Amino acid sequence: MSKPLHADLRSITLRKLPPNRDVAADCVVILHGLFASCRSMRKIELHLRAAGYRVVNWGYPTFLRTTQHHVKRLVPLIEELERDPEVRSINFVTHSMGGILVRYALDIATLTKVKRVVMLAPPNRGSHLTRISLGPFAWCVPAIADLKKDPDSLPNRLPVPRQVEFGVIASSRDFIVRIADTFLPNQKDHCILAASHFNLPQHEAALNNVRYFLKTGKFIAA
Repeated sequence: MSKPLHADLRSITLRKLPPNRDVAADCVVILHGLFASCRSMRKIELHLRAAGYRVVNWGYPTFLRTTQHHVKRLVPLIEELERDPEVRSINFVTHSMGGILVRYALDIATLTKVKRVVMLAPPNRGSHLTRISLGPFAWCVPAIADLKKDPDSLPNRLPVPRQVEFGVIASSRDFIVRIADTFLPNQKDHCILAASHFNLPQHEAALNNVRYFLKTGKFIAA
């Protein structure tokens, strides 16, 4: 896969990292999904901070920007954490398209500290909703085009690094990403919870399973 994203990294301004740099050596970067913001992941952020993790709840504009644009901004942040001697491991918790951004970034960047990724309702095989035409409004959300279920779509082209442990949590009442489309080759664990797509990041069982997977590499229960 071509790697054009390094071209303009110097022109990108990094966000300042949160002030709790010395709280923990294990870092968790959180990414929300489409039609949401970092506020939708606030409950997970607080849950993991209370567990002692150093947390970066990273936000990106889901309208008017391409997937490549988002990853251009994400890669420098991860690389900064990679260089930070106070960071022992880099982990991710993602919701929906946030998981695709992380997979894309891991394919671009050269990283050694990434340990575990927990994906909530990720369209790892695309989403059937992309078959619905947005007509003249398609330009508002260009990233949706990358979530098609075609064999050559972005989610289906991205490799899965074997050195990273992936855990996937699907929701049984998800009409946006079907359970069958959440599975990832070489995933470490997979579970299904009774929740909706947008409620999953606030679901109590999801919070507990996220924390448990980050600690052990497996989920508590399906």
